[in-house]
Amino acid sequence: MNHEDRGPGASEETGTADTADARLPGAEDSSAEALKRAEDASADALARAEADVRDRRSGAEREPAAGLPALASALHRLSGLRAAAGNRAGALAPAKEAARIYAALGTQRPGDFQAELALTMGALGDRVAGTGDPAAAVPFVKQSVRLQRELVEEEQPGASVPALAEYLLNYAARLADAGETVAAVPQAEEAVGLLRGLAEEDPDAFLPRLAAALHALGHHRAAVSDVSGAIDAGQEARSRFRVLAARRPEFRPELAGALDGFAGHLNQAGDTGTGLRVAREAVALHRELAAERPEVFRPGLAAALRTLARSLAGTDGPEAAAGPAREAVELLREQGDAVLGELADSLQMLGAYVERNGDADGAVEAFWEAVALHRSLALETPRSGPDAPPVSALVSALDDLARALLRTGEHAAAIEEFDESVKEFTEAGPATARRLAVERSAFLLRCPDPWPATGVGELVNRLDEEAERTGGPDAVTVRAGRRCAATAIPRRCTRRGRRRRSRPCRTGSHWPGRLWTSSAPGCSRRTGPAPATSGHGTPRSSAARRRRWRWRSCPFCIRVVRGGTRCSARPSSTTG
Repeated sequence: MNHEDRGPGASEETGTADTADARLPGAEDSSAEALKRAEDASADALARAEADVRDRRSGAEREPAAGLPALASALHRLSGLRAAAGNRAGALAPAKEAARIYAALGTQRPGDFQAELALTMGALGDRVAGTGDPAAAVPFVKQSVRLQRELVEEEQPGASVPALAEYLLNYAARLADAGETVAAVPQAEEAVGLLRGLAEEDPDAFLPRLAAALHALGHHRAAVSDVSGAIDAGQEARSRFRVLAARRPEFRPELAGALDGFAGHLNQAGDTGTGLRVAREAVALHRELAAERPEVFRPGLAAALRTLARSLAGTDGPEAAAGPAREAVELLREQGDAVLGELADSLQMLGAYVERNGDADGAVEAFWEAVALHRSLALETPRSGPDAPPVSALVSALDDLARALLRTGEHAAAIEEFDESVKEFTEAGPATARRLAVERSAFLLRCPDPWPATGVGELVNRLDEEAERTGGPDAVTVRAGRRCAATAIPRRCTRRGRRRRSRPCRTGSHWPGRLWTSSAPGCSRRTGPAPATSGHGTPRSSAARRRRWRWRSCPFCIRVVRGGTRCSARPSSTTG
């Protein structure tokens, strides 16, 4: 087995090899000139790759046996170059064609093209993720891991342990992007284990990869709240990159990133004092790099400043944190459209700190811009799903803006912003529009009268519509039900004629936390928490309480008669 081989075409993933000369600027050239030369070189490489595909396609038509493998390799290279140039949609088609060719060749000649198929399947997953559908990318990268693992375990030609480790890290990243953070951790841990063994055999070749894998593992562990594990991985990554940077200055960017990640893990653990020291070191190193190549390292400096702001917020308060957060915003403004997502996140952070400092108008201004940016980014991939990261980021920004406007008494402006977002997604992304509509209704529950009653009615109607349309709850329906259940909704007792919040009706026919939408005896829509008492306010037995809680998550109509506890929308055989 060749541990050095990463598989055919692996170096073509980005179109150009990384070298030390490519990491640092030339002594005599300005950053703008160096960037222009890099863009020209990329355009020339892309034109040559497109010409190569045309030539290879002609050869494959004349002689398929010899021409198809060359065509697939050329398509793979073209896909990588288009992706590197930012043409995500254009990169997808050649990646699909390359994978199809290698799959067909593997069927005709079993075992001969499995390594190439694994490589192109991983690349196809990257291209699918680049179009804004992270969940759809997972099966492709999973397939690349399976194919390469079979080669390694059976010691077949094309087997490559470094390639398997690389595919595992890519698989972990795609799982995390799709929201499967728990499943991502063991993949990253396996990759780290493989690279440890390789680094013991050849430290010069594999220590940088091991350090990078440890850095990624720290973030995956932090995402599942394994703070101690994240600190261990981040600390080891920092130590290894520090040794590498001392010998080879081209590893300073990796050291700066590792310091920033380690500081973030310390902040998450509550050790903001140590995190502040590490964050300051990361910012200082990022400043040195940004002074050399601003266009390349300015986003990294902004990220380090955000980490520094979190550390300062934990040690010195929001007044000290606002400065680094504001500087991060200004840096990202200079960077341009390539970092709009980071700019929106930085604006949210800045808004949160100035809001805590008492500057309500400044907070509203920052949150409003963040909403506009997140909405434009979500509209780029409107059909990616209501739980896609861009949509979740938009919901978070809308929630921050609504909270700030509510404090200033401008709840009508917040409602208008929700309405505008729902309107923009109604045709472009109906599922996203439904989620935003639920979030709008939930916000109404926090507004002054009469808006809470309107919000409750909208949420209940949403549950009814989804039950009739789909026959069962989906993610948005469950979210609406939880919004209802988590809200302490004042209700009007139809028997006594006065408002109550948590006590049972003295007549014994109504339970606390229940919204009665009809005066008809014995029928209602349950939107509040499960009752804790039985008729006349007497405590219920533990068995009765368990029976009642069995139906707590049901979003459908529940017909309640005296002593009845079963949801009429569920079969009697259901056990909850």
